Amino acid sequence: MASSEHTQGRHVILSARITALRSRLRVAMPGLKPLAPVATVAILLAFFAHMYYLRWGFDHLIWGQHQQPTAVPAFLAFNNIGYRWSARIGDTAEAVAPAGYDGQFYYYMARDPSIIAVCAQGRTHCPIDASPLREQRILYPMAARVLALGNPDWLHATLFLLDALAILITVFIVGLLCIQAGASPWLAAAVGLFCGELLGLVRDLADPFAVMWLVLAVYFLRKNQPLWCAVALAAAALTREQLAIVLPLFLLPWLVQRRRNATLLVAVVAFVPFIIWQTALYLLYHRIGLTASLNTTSGLRFPFRALWEHRSDPRFGPIVVFVAIPLLVTLLLALLVAFGWLRQRGPRALLADPIPLIVLLYALLATLTGPLEWEDILSSARLITPVVALTIILAAKALPAPLRGTYAVLLSATALAIFFMPPILY
Repeated sequence: MASSEHTQGRHVILSARITALRSRLRVAMPGLKPLAPVATVAILLAFFAHMYYLRWGFDHLIWGQHQQPTAVPAFLAFNNIGYRWSARIGDTAEAVAPAGYDGQFYYYMARDPSIIAVCAQGRTHCPIDASPLREQRILYPMAARVLALGNPDWLHATLFLLDALAILITVFIVGLLCIQAGASPWLAAAVGLFCGELLGLVRDLADPFAVMWLVLAVYFLRKNQPLWCAVALAAAALTREQLAIVLPLFLLPWLVQRRRNATLLVAVVAFVPFIIWQTALYLLYHRIGLTASLNTTSGLRFPFRALWEHRSDPRFGPIVVFVAIPLLVTLLLALLVAFGWLRQRGPRALLADPIPLIVLLYALLATLTGPLEWEDILSSARLITPVVALTIILAAKALPAPLRGTYAVLLSATALAIFFMPPILY
């Protein structure tokens, strides 16, 4: 009898434990669902990056006529270090091209932060092409330096790893936001596969890192956590300065709620670091970094006028298909949501959730920018990556399933742009 009661008691305890485990799994499931899209994007990113390096023969490059073809490690091709700039610091051993591309400048700053002060003293020993435009994007190279534990030999890998992790974290966070909005987390895969993210990865650009912080800011805004939202905004501004144009709109929800302390907290934490760094660059270079960025646009023009100026360029078609059309669709979707909210809930709805306003303002400015932003798919695709990420978040909450699914497919298809872009071996 005692044995039967003991056995029954064990069954009751076991049943209670199983019930508790099931309860915990149900609580954890929303956080685990985005892992499938994350894993899928990780595999596809590895595939596309590998195909890009093989397609353009990065394993056998010649950066000078007097050089013989030599095998180039993938990470060196990723940074695309150029002889022209590396020669200024007496280190051409890793050069894979005559001039290289933007990724090398992050590498130089990560390897030796004192380069920033050296470039302020003159151009002779400065391996950076546009100061202080490059230096204002300080967080990405410094994060790579920290991740490398200060070891310069690890920087090629950590710069790549940082961008790859940023894309996967972006997909995970967007997936969580989609679930919270009652939509499929697979919508988030479209953000990770958008050509701006993919090309930013294979060309060692700061944009995927910046988009991650922007998405995190939206996540903490939705979670009503002003401090962490402000930290993410500060990181985004210190990674990609053009985001500073729209980031102040994140203050609107706290203002609408008349939460003065929260508004002040977000304003100070989010923007004071950016102002301090811009001031430091001004004291060094006697020029404001943000002004240098605005000057590259060559003044605002009619929508897509700068793109039309490149219509005779062979790259015009891919830019239209993979960048201009998604940007135009993004604008239309944001307008649709904004007008719908205005009609149903009034202007206060757009202030309480500023994502449609951010998308509209940023996307409109993108259509007005100058020829430099539209001369190749790399420049234009990374320019609009922040708004396509925000529009997926917006679509999950405010658009019907067929419409948001179509938009996600459109963005995912742009990954094919990697097969249409020419090699960047200047």
